[in-house]
Amino acid sequence: MTAQPKPSAEAQRRAEIRRRREISTFWAAVHLLGSLNVAVFLLITIAGSIGFATVMESKFDSAVARYYIYDAAWFDLWLLVLASISYARR
Repeated sequence: MTAQPKPSAEAQRRAEIRRRREISTFWAAVHLLGSLNVAVFLLITIAGSIGFATVMESKFDSAVARYYIYDAAWFDLWLLVLASISYARR
């Protein structure tokens, strides 16, 4: 009779994470929002929207860019999600 090798702590941790994602929608969302792919997507879209706001400022007025981009709820939400990802990745 041979003894089976005990799985490493890292393998146990990964198995627990996989199990949590499969049984809980909450943890699936947490892992999705904490992914590097989402952070890169948010950085690119925030940079694009800031660039668009710069063009709006030069063509119209800074109040227009502030109203449609900087003071918009979606922009604040993107910044909040990006900040939470940055904090969670520590």
